[in-house]
Amino acid sequence: MILIINNRSHFIYELEKRMTELGAQFIVMDKRDMLNLKRLRKFNGIILSGGPLALHRKMYLEDINLDVQVLLDAEVPVLGICLGHQIIGDTFGAKTIRLAQFANKKQDITILEKDDLFAGFASKKIKVQEAHHDCLNKVPPGFVLLATSKKTKVEAMKHISRPLYSVQFHPEASGAAGKRILKNFLKVCKEI
Repeated sequence: MILIINNRSHFIYELEKRMTELGAQFIVMDKRDMLNLKRLRKFNGIILSGGPLALHRKMYLEDINLDVQVLLDAEVPVLGICLGHQIIGDTFGAKTIRLAQFANKKQDITILEKDDLFAGFASKKIKVQEAHHDCLNKVPPGFVLLATSKKTKVEAMKHISRPLYSVQFHPEASGAAGKRILKNFLKVCKEI
């Protein structure tokens, strides 16, 4: 079973559809739902969705406290998407910064490191859907950069010793390439 924490993502229905297509069992919890953190162990993996919050604005910090606590307590694989990616980065020492221009289009990214998340891609270049105003300024300590693009330096990363993955782009809205990435994450979780 996969836990999806919905950070008010406008792609949540696409994420639910992809998970269903891949045969995953999952539940979606809204940020307003109470989550007993001791129950995290019953899940095979956790996905932190994207959302409209801006981490560089201090007034939003209370909205992400649940996500940060999940990251610190989770003993299962975690995938952060867009805002979830930024939360992971900020939690571990990077900073979220504002882009000069909103990124809202298909973007070529370059896979830099072979990893389970990008298994099965014949090319090091794949096209993914971007939809973000912000990005990470650097890879935080303890993480490896997995993918980059011309627009966003840190497109994907992975913790070196924990199963923490994150992507700036939206795999749930990225067609076949995104579906493969989600499938690879589910394999890491031993969900499929």
